[in-house]
Amino acid sequence: MTTLRVGLVGYYGWGNYGDEFFKDVLETELKDCRFRVLHDLGPKGELILDNLQANIADVDVIMIGGGDLVIPFSLSTLYWRPEFLAKPVVIYGVGVPKWGGYNADVVLKMREFFQHPSVKKITARDQESAEWISQHLKPTAPVECAPDIVCAYTHEYVAPRDRTFGVVLRHQQNGVSQEKTRALLDAVRARGFHPRLLMLATGRTLADDFDTVARLDLGNADIVIRDNLASLTDELISCDRVASMKFHGCVVAMTHGVPCLALSSANKFKNFYAELGKQAWVSSLADAALETKLDAFLDAPRMAFPPSIREHAREGLAALRQDLGDAAGGTVKHARGERAVGH
Repeated sequence: MTTLRVGLVGYYGWGNYGDEFFKDVLETELKDCRFRVLHDLGPKGELILDNLQANIADVDVIMIGGGDLVIPFSLSTLYWRPEFLAKPVVIYGVGVPKWGGYNADVVLKMREFFQHPSVKKITARDQESAEWISQHLKPTAPVECAPDIVCAYTHEYVAPRDRTFGVVLRHQQNGVSQEKTRALLDAVRARGFHPRLLMLATGRTLADDFDTVARLDLGNADIVIRDNLASLTDELISCDRVASMKFHGCVVAMTHGVPCLALSSANKFKNFYAELGKQAWVSSLADAALETKLDAFLDAPRMAFPPSIREHAREGLAALRQDLGDAAGGTVKHARGERAVGH
């Protein structure tokens, strides 16, 4: 079978846990594809596009995704470049963050890209995002929905550490509240748990996240740093409980039966937890009810992740492989598992 050369566009290479996980899952599940990230990075993580056209020329089809790349309030200098339209494009696993509002000029620019005939298929990672794309970008290609790419992943069993509470923070432009973070950790300690600060990143993102945590006076807490996805995941799913600002900290914990309190009420958290029937586990450091939610959360048993969601995610990846092959003129066929969204 001829290897399909797929150009990847997304937040790849900077060491963010979820984005690097996308690439890992794609390479593991779609073994007859050769993925290459189309952009380059400089020694300090700066975006370099000097070789972009040559890199595009060397692939059969382009995949844009996953993650919250369809940003209604800010036009990325990477994701929706017209150069990508020189090849067939499949958009997969994307979400729409709405916390920053709506900029009509930005949406118009994205609409021009999404309506181009080179865009062959669009799959969002939740129904709300699929509906937003259909309504506001009005693409001519089909729009469908499948669970987040990482929901297809299963890690090897890791024995849980009893009474260990993993906390995942992230770099934020305005910083993370010292007072509210310390209050969370003190509440965790008061309930008999040992907090561990998990640096759920590598590379430049790790440096940014660690700088954020190092500025905080957090008392007696371990800070855990690892240099690869597998070791980070070992540490994450070995916790008895987790609270995470990072979406894929939540996804990986929950898909492996570890209860995870979301420390963000962004759309992607709400949508993911709603599908699991765990809306009460969505909070934030600024939530006045956080301590009340924490009590109920700590009393909950370890959960079983619904196998139907993992299976749907794997069906979505099988459909992605077919869509990539179809877009590139390939003939490989796979069983499809999809939910169509009407225009």
